[in-house]
Amino acid sequence: MKKSEKTKEKILKMGMDLVSFKGLIDLSIGDMAKACGLSRSGLIAHFKNREEMQIEILKFSESEFLDHVIKKSYTKDPMDNLKALSKNWLNWTKKHEIHLKGGCPFIKAAIEFKDTTDSPVRSFMEDQQRRLLLYIADIANRLKTDGYFDTTRASDQFAYEIYSIYLGHTIMKGLLKEEDADEKFQVTLRELIQKFKK
Repeated sequence: MKKSEKTKEKILKMGMDLVSFKGLIDLSIGDMAKACGLSRSGLIAHFKNREEMQIEILKFSESEFLDHVIKKSYTKDPMDNLKALSKNWLNWTKKHEIHLKGGCPFIKAAIEFKDTTDSPVRSFMEDQQRRLLLYIADIANRLKTDGYFDTTRASDQFAYEIYSIYLGHTIMKGLLKEEDADEKFQVTLRELIQKFKK
């Protein structure tokens, strides 16, 4: 890896961490330069503008999520895949070498950008979230094909409900500091799976 590539990766890791506890929408070139110990011109060498930097941070965060959650969870058996996904997804920002200061950067950014319009950053985030929901729905489709789930149940509804459970867990664990939030997540997930079974 070239020195410039290493520097950019360092910047993006710092950006992911900053987004997790400070947010994305107000994150500026100057903020990032200061956090990384670089000059403003040094940071601009890697990004054309603020929006490009924000999108690159989201892309990097997604690559980390793919490596540590999605790819790590994959198995041919869809039920095992789903169970591994639920385990690896839960508190993923506090695991492995990621260990962010704050919570999920995607949720943090989504809340901030939900009321914005004509924003390339928002458009990119929408695409990210839709791809995640499609991925979960695809697991539901595989569960139907392998005879685990009732084929009349909507896969997109399953994806919606799992994501809703995850968002609820984020509030319970992060904001309310509920000690049994992880257990409640797993109990609710088991009940959801049972509801969709044949």
